[in-house]
Amino acid sequence: MADSFIAMLDASAATQNLDTRTEASNANHRQVVVVGDPSVNANVAAVDVTGAQKTREIRGATSTFQQWTIATTAATSAVAADATRLAVTLVATATATGRVYIRFDATGPSAVNYDWYLDPDERYEVPLVMAGLAISFLGTSAAGSVNISLTTP
Repeated sequence: MADSFIAMLDASAATQNLDTRTEASNANHRQVVVVGDPSVNANVAAVDVTGAQKTREIRGATSTFQQWTIATTAATSAVAADATRLAVTLVATATATGRVYIRFDATGPSAVNYDWYLDPDERYEVPLVMAGLAISFLGTSAAGSVNISLTTP
């Protein structure tokens, strides 16, 4: 039997097609998931004979700069959440005179409740899995700034 599909009803009772592929060794059908654009047969992720998937890394196209002036009052979501963001670099300037506490959510950090901190003239590259989260700050003294570089596709 050729490659085919099974018609299924989704949660809203609309018909959706579940793709199947014929196995070469026994003609059985296997359910498949398309990685890529399901509206066309091109631009889907290829899988070679060893089962390895060939994908292309998304590269940053736009880098924007923000600056947070260090304050002793927490700045919640000083950097808004953005699911498309690929990279974040934080640098506490040399003019900073105290520690900056950082949280990767919309909650104000404190000296006992934080995810990371920067001392004056330190740099932190946020892990990719956290790059899209909101970022909140709190300084121990109101001097200097945090330079923030944000990269998106």
